[in-house]
Amino acid sequence: MAKINNSAVMQKLIDELELYPAKDLIPSELADKILAVYQINADDIAVNIQDVGLKKVSAVTVNTLPQILTVPTGKVWQVKWGNFIYKSDATIGNRAPLLTIKDDSGNVMWRAGILTTGQTASRTIIYNLVSGLGVQQTNSDTYLERWFGIPEFLVLPAGYSINVTDESSVSGTDDIEIRMIVNEIDE
Repeated sequence: MAKINNSAVMQKLIDELELYPAKDLIPSELADKILAVYQINADDIAVNIQDVGLKKVSAVTVNTLPQILTVPTGKVWQVKWGNFIYKSDATIGNRAPLLTIKDDSGNVMWRAGILTTGQTASRTIIYNLVSGLGVQQTNSDTYLERWFGIPEFLVLPAGYSINVTDESSVSGTDDIEIRMIVNEIDE
């Protein structure tokens, strides 16, 4: 007998057909037909984006703030993970690294920053971008690696951008490098 492991299909069987697969026997022929119908009508149930177009994207222009990565026209990015490396120059002051996600009109859709301890002069710190994790930081500037949360299941359509800058605007010659692994698919 065919087995139905998709919970959305199971729920539709219960709600719409009043079949209870746990106690009602569904003949193999019927189960095979039901599965075929739901596969053809996949837009009626949740569909996961498959990892078919994994690629590395980066923005590494020297002495440029903010550093910006933009989703190309006709593409969609599902962000898997990444990091940004913040290299502060010798200018005295506490930097406040800020990551924003903007839509194709430049509106801020999401933002996260580190304001309490920031980053001092002449430091290089790696900020790892971790899905679903809030900003993790310490109360000292001795750590050379920090965790920076990004939204879980982050999917960005064409024209959306990821921007990293110093919210305190201490020095225009600091360097930021953004590198991410994304699943890039056609719109």
